Amino acid sequence: SKRKGEKNMKLIDLLNKIANNEELPKKIYFYDDLFELHQVEQYGEIYTDYKCVNEGTMLFKDEIIKITMLLNEEVVVVDFGMNIGVASLFFATKEKVKAVYGYEAFPDTYQQALDNFAMNETVINKIHPYNFAITMEEGDRDIVVSHTSTASRNIYSTDESKTKVKLICKSAKSVLKEVADTYPNTKLLIKCDTEGAEFDIFQSIGETDLLNRVDAIIMEYHNSPETILELLDGYGFRYWRMGQEQLGMIVAFKTH
Repeated sequence: SKRKGEKNMKLIDLLNKIANNEELPKKIYFYDDLFELHQVEQYGEIYTDYKCVNEGTMLFKDEIIKITMLLNEEVVVVDFGMNIGVASLFFATKEKVKAVYGYEAFPDTYQQALDNFAMNETVINKIHPYNFAITMEEGDRDIVVSHTSTASRNIYSTDESKTKVKLICKSAKSVLKEVADTYPNTKLLIKCDTEGAEFDIFQSIGETDLLNRVDAIIMEYHNSPETILELLDGYGFRYWRMGQEQLGMIVAFKTH
């Protein structure tokens, strides 16, 4: 387990290091599990990968490298749970990323993202931000602001003692269709970190055949992800899952 004072590695930071061929740290904590770099032999090839100290499972190789390779092709990113814009900025800095469509529910968090984008003039034209909560249904909803920390907010809190804010809700299938229709011949990558809304998001998308248009997914889950994994299986995704039953990360990509 993670030692006191040790920080978990963020997936975006690790993606950045791999994409830029930077030297990787020998040890990292990922979802509170310790991973160490090891030399691994597979199919007659030797490569470096992270191995979980407790479980012996390997971390990356095919899955993460596939994502970084996708960023070297023409691709459009759909950022569900844009927050203050860190991931959107990361993707927008990649030369082959044609556009990033970011969706953030809470107005104050959305404004912080806009402020961050304004400080990055070289990529701001690639980013298309929207102050929408992405759910199953369309319409306005009064939502409890559950945390002062923007990274911990969700749209499902029922704590009546907290401040409420009116949010504009859009269905995941409608916004994804709009992006897919705008870029009919470009690969699509979904990044999803929505503090529990991922289940409504993928249920909405699952009502259509839009996953046929999606090439890769990076997402954090906040409950058992079995229903989402079943959906991904049905559309031919390979995926790697890391973390515990109620919290973790899924990286998925098409096998063809």
